[in-house]
Amino acid sequence: MIAEASPEPARYITERQAAAVLGVQRGTLSNWRSQRRGPAYCRLNGGHVIRYKLAEIESFAEKYRVDPEATP
Repeated sequence: MIAEASPEPARYITERQAAAVLGVQRGTLSNWRSQRRGPAYCRLNGGHVIRYKLAEIESFAEKYRVDPEATP
């Protein structure tokens, strides 16, 4: 019998960590949230705590990936 691999649990990171991954200031993430832009996020503890799924941050960054060898 082959055991199925269980999916890896979602990894949530803080706003500070998300900003570091994206190379932006925490204020930029805050601005994006107020403008309904940027990566998806979760509001916890009555909206006082912001967390991002690492996979969402990576997906957001991938949307803006530029391949210099791609033909226009």
